[in-house]
Amino acid sequence: MHKQQLFGTPLLFLEVTRQRSAVRAVADRFSLPIMSGELFSSARLRKNSDTLFILGSGESVLQLSETHWAEVREGVSVGVGAWTIHPFVPDFLALEHINPNPEMGTANSTETLVERSYRQALEGWHLRDEVKKVNPQILLFRPPATSPRDRLAPLGDYGLKNSWLYGRVGSSSKTLDGLRAELDRYFKWSSLSAIPDYLLFDTGATISRLISLGVRTGFKRIVLAGVDLRDSRYFWDASPGFLAERGLERFTTSETPSAHSTEAGKRFATSDVLETLQQFLTIRNQTTLYSGHSSSWLSSRLPVYF
Repeated sequence: MHKQQLFGTPLLFLEVTRQRSAVRAVADRFSLPIMSGELFSSARLRKNSDTLFILGSGESVLQLSETHWAEVREGVSVGVGAWTIHPFVPDFLALEHINPNPEMGTANSTETLVERSYRQALEGWHLRDEVKKVNPQILLFRPPATSPRDRLAPLGDYGLKNSWLYGRVGSSSKTLDGLRAELDRYFKWSSLSAIPDYLLFDTGATISRLISLGVRTGFKRIVLAGVDLRDSRYFWDASPGFLAERGLERFTTSETPSAHSTEAGKRFATSDVLETLQQFLTIRNQTTLYSGHSSSWLSSRLPVYF
C-alpha cells in the first residue's frame, strides 16, 4: 500500500515526510543522534514504573511534599525548560530553541533577556553531584535549520554526549473534533511504525509532545506537575531562594503575568487540548492524564494525582 494511502490524508503524509527530513538535516548539522522511543521505554523498564512525571515550573510544584518527591523519583521524570533551577534532578530534560524577542535584540546581535536567563539556568547544572549521579538525558526539540549551534553550549561536552534530537507532527485542525481525528490517525499509524519514534504529536506546547512520547512508549499514567497554565507565576517567583541557590538574580520568560502563552494566541488553549487528550486516551483505555496537585488551576480540568 502506498504510504500516502496508508496515512489516510495527504496532509499527514506530507508533514511526516517534511519533518523527517528536517530532523535528519539538523542532526547532521549539530552532529547529534536522533531520539529513539527505546530511550524512554528503557527508562520505564529500568525503574519498573508505568508512571511518567512531566515537571513544569508552575507555582503549584511547591506544594509537593518529600513523600510526593520520593514517588516522583521512583517513576520516570522529565523536566521542562527552566527546570534546572529546581534542585530535583529528573531522568530527562526537555529543551527547545529560544525564539528571540525582536524588541530585546536578535540572536545575531544582542542576547535577549530571555535567552540569557535560559543560558544562565543551564550553566554549571551538569557539574552538580546529583546530576552526575542521575545522568539525565536531554531531549532537544529540533531548532530551526538556521539557528546558531549554541543551545547546548552551557552544558559543555555533557550536552553533546547526552542529547537527542526529535521533531514533531504538527496539528493542522481548526476544531477539537478535527483534533480527535488527528490524534486517532497519529497513534494508529504510530503503532504500525509508519511514524518514526522521534516525530511527536504537537499542538504548540512542549507538554503535548512529551505526552505523545509517554503514550507511545507505554506509560499508563502521565502526571503534569507544575503545569498550571492559567496562572503563569513560577515557583521561583513565590520562593526566590531557588534563584539564589543557582546563583541567579532573576529569570526572565516571555510569558505574561496572567496566563501562560499556550493558553492564548493559538487555535486551541492547551487546557482544552489536554482535556481532549484525556478523553481520547480514556476511550482507548490506554493512558490517564493527571494534574499534579489540587492547587494547580489544571486540576479543574484533569483528575488530581497528589
